[in-house]
Amino acid sequence: MRIEYYYRQIENFKKNIENAKKYIEQYKKRIENYRKNKKNEIERLNRRLENAKTTSEKNNIRISKRNASERFSRNIDKEKDRIKKFQEKIKEIREKIKKERKRN
Repeated sequence: MRIEYYYRQIENFKKNIENAKKYIEQYKKRIENYRKNKKNEIERLNRRLENAKTTSEKNNIRISKRNASERFSRNIDKEKDRIKKFQEKIKEIREKIKKERKRN
């Protein structure tokens, strides 16, 4: 019965790893979407910049462009940090699995 307990525990650890991998995939998809949206936003602002007539309008568009770029970069960095946390979690779980296997 003791061995079965450890096997169940290891299986639960493996399920946790699979769930973490799913979250990582979701975050990677979000990063892709942020990059696409960033590209589209910058292109839109570039078109507006080309069509702007006054200097103040051009400066406002440049500021908007810079702010949009920074906003998307922050969001991408947040997603990357979340990925790193889950990767660390996976490493910790794998270490737990190794410890459980050594006990048996």
